[in-house]
Amino acid sequence: MIRPEELLADAAIDLVELCDQDRAKTVQLIEALLVDDDWIAARIAWLQAIDAAAADLNITPVAPGDFTRELALLEEPGVWPAYEHGQLSAERLVALLGDARALAKIAGFDERVPESATQTGPVGVIAAATRPNPIPVAGETRRQAETAAENWTRLVRSDWSVFRRQIEPWLPVLLEQAGVDARQAPAFLEWITAQRDQLLAGGRRRLRECWPDWVAAFARDRLGQTISPPRVDPQAFVERLRQRAVELALSGSAPFTPADREPAWVASFRAAGLQQQSRRPLVAADLLSITLPPDQVSPTAIAGFRRTLVYQIELFVQETEAWI
Repeated sequence: MIRPEELLADAAIDLVELCDQDRAKTVQLIEALLVDDDWIAARIAWLQAIDAAAADLNITPVAPGDFTRELALLEEPGVWPAYEHGQLSAERLVALLGDARALAKIAGFDERVPESATQTGPVGVIAAATRPNPIPVAGETRRQAETAAENWTRLVRSDWSVFRRQIEPWLPVLLEQAGVDARQAPAFLEWITAQRDQLLAGGRRRLRECWPDWVAAFARDRLGQTISPPRVDPQAFVERLRQRAVELALSGSAPFTPADREPAWVASFRAAGLQQQSRRPLVAADLLSITLPPDQVSPTAIAGFRRTLVYQIELFVQETEAWI
């Protein structure tokens, strides 16, 4: 995908000429621009500045367009698939980049625009002033935090099956950290599904920053409970996620579902791990010390299985930390 940083930083970019020369390249560039909330915020502010200048010169601003159909296509099937199948033209995408309201809807900024705001009101100013920046945790740079927030934004906007597969394993942790019964995880997932369109209303907030508000709202809406959004230490939260990954691996839950022809001794290994886990939380490295009698499995075979399982857990956690 084309993502030239010098163009992403240029809120005043005019793609009309590029569109005349190469429509496919234009669509690819727009696809990249529309997942960058920083660029969208700057673009909206620039459009509003143009409107303000026009008003000072007594020039009637361009009336906002109706991009309802285009916005729906951006959600499903997405920019490039819609273009490939002839549902969305490059010219219409270029026009969308000139509409502040449409851009605000894409990034979720419109949720914070007052009802009194006009179609050409200060959307960009509001978005830039109220959109929170992602918060780095210990040992993390600001850029790493911003990258995680960008990854989370893409995940929320992805296909629902992908979003569900990524977030579902962690829901019990989010509930228990707030003092809510972890067995409510299926109902919590249902609630999140219904709220998905509003998940980006807070701007580029990471999951670790916005989930306390989610749980409090879920408890109020579905359980009739009033709880304060929990305050959780970020490092402790990540540590709990690492423990949760081990729980999933030992229980054979997704994404660690056992193979169809898994050796019988692997079940014994998982059982031994779960027994240890009932006494204290385990992290991936703890699995390296689990042993079985030599009459069940050879030392070489169990050593290889342990290393592979630990690697899979660590990879799973790293992939999650890239967006959480």
